Amino acid sequence: MGYVGRQVDQYVLLFHDEGEAPLRQEWPPTPAGLKAAVTRDLQGAAVDALSYGINAACGAYHRSRVIEPMGTGVRLLKDTGTWTLVEGLRRLDEQGHDPTALVVEAAHEVGLDAVLRVRMNDLHDIFHHAEYGRPDHPPKRPREPAWYYLSQYKQDHPELLLGDPAPAPTHRAQVEAYAFNYALAPVRERMRAFVEETVHTYDLDALLLDFMRWPYLFRYEEAYAQRHLFTAYLQQLREVVRQAATHRGRPIHLLARVPDTLEAAARMGLDLPAWFSRGLIDLVVIGAGYNSFDLPWDQIAGAARQHGIPALATVRSSGEPTHCDLDPVVLYQRKLRAATLRAYHHGVQGLELFNYFYHLPFYRHGVGGHGTGTGLGFAADVRQPAQLERLPRTYEFSRQCAVEFIYGHATFPGQLPCTVGRGDDGLGPVLVLEVPEAIPADAGVTLWLQLIDLGHEHQLEVTWNGRLLDVEVERDWQRRGSLNLGDLSVRLDPGQVQRGENRLGLCLRQRPAALDGFITLQFALLHIDPANAEARP
Repeated sequence: MGYVGRQVDQYVLLFHDEGEAPLRQEWPPTPAGLKAAVTRDLQGAAVDALSYGINAACGAYHRSRVIEPMGTGVRLLKDTGTWTLVEGLRRLDEQGHDPTALVVEAAHEVGLDAVLRVRMNDLHDIFHHAEYGRPDHPPKRPREPAWYYLSQYKQDHPELLLGDPAPAPTHRAQVEAYAFNYALAPVRERMRAFVEETVHTYDLDALLLDFMRWPYLFRYEEAYAQRHLFTAYLQQLREVVRQAATHRGRPIHLLARVPDTLEAAARMGLDLPAWFSRGLIDLVVIGAGYNSFDLPWDQIAGAARQHGIPALATVRSSGEPTHCDLDPVVLYQRKLRAATLRAYHHGVQGLELFNYFYHLPFYRHGVGGHGTGTGLGFAADVRQPAQLERLPRTYEFSRQCAVEFIYGHATFPGQLPCTVGRGDDGLGPVLVLEVPEAIPADAGVTLWLQLIDLGHEHQLEVTWNGRLLDVEVERDWQRRGSLNLGDLSVRLDPGQVQRGENRLGLCLRQRPAALDGFITLQFALLHIDPANAEARP
């Protein structure tokens, strides 16, 4: 008997892998080497499924009959990493091995469901003209492999794209221009054929349609009007998956990763309430993962739950503040616990760990400025809300998406960075932080702020839920003066932290006249340390 997959109501943790596992394998490429690259960090981890990407802007990660394999039509690759990925895929295929089939087998061998992820519109090729289309000149700079190039299919069929990127007036419009236009029948048919090929070729347990890699389907001004068209199209894809499942005699779940809110999804052309009421998907994965601390998870999760459809929250690795009072690895783990606890309180079933492969040991040197090499030991901590409340955790006032020009129409807006002007009238910005749980009276609570350009002879008033705090800014000018950073740390009484919304107020009362009248709040963190916390950072 073959592998028996889980039901969707058993999915608590999905681990997303971008699909570049061939880059991580030992050289020369072998089936065993690819399997080891996929699973060596997942064996024994508290993860239920591997969510593996099988296509990107420049093609498929295997020899598809529908979408060109990666490397097609490319005459000159930019760097060794790109060559390693493309050549590794080519050599496995030459040996008679399908890389995607090997990934599915590898997942099953370690007891994980195999979720194959299809990017509905991937636009990493927007960098083609800006950077990757030009030759490097020595000395080269360190970076992640630049394997996202303009596909041969897009070069051959520009009429299927949303626009012409050359004259686009804004960065967002230029990004959109590279996307396939799903209002056109050939685009829909090509993706339908790729989905059909995938579900009939591989022993997958679920197919995930990723609408957030990247969130473009129709011209921006036409997207809402096209939502009925896409609902009908999704019905076709659903039927394709059902037929494949019937043919092989066991289920294939259909999952979708969607924008942060119902409104954002509708603006993109996705009518989620119609999807849920018609049972077009089995599980919904919410968001891009950029604003885990103020995204209203309960909006989509609640709408899906009314129709028996579970929801997962997307959480992703994020940049940590320079010169914080905690080690970046420790802070990253604490923030994940807090974000997860908040998501559970909003009614999600579990999480998708998005881009966390950057945090595996392979990336321990921080390739491209990403990794911390923490492995997946933290996964066991985030499966149970009760466990999370016993561990040290850190809530963060949300920050603007790092790639706002790409995701701004599909993600919840962040609050930071925030300008704080000289407020002679005593008024200033007020930021909101949701803390979903009640804080025990014996817990340690610390508010930490990092401000840019707050220096000598400044007077800053800080309030928490309307109460003026006694604060003092730490300035180590020998270490930080050139960076214009000032840190502020103050202990709070646990009773000052409300269950639900908390408000941080700032007012710059005094600033030297020779300076402009503004400073910036860059980071704001709330550390919670239970009195009887387990011995973990």
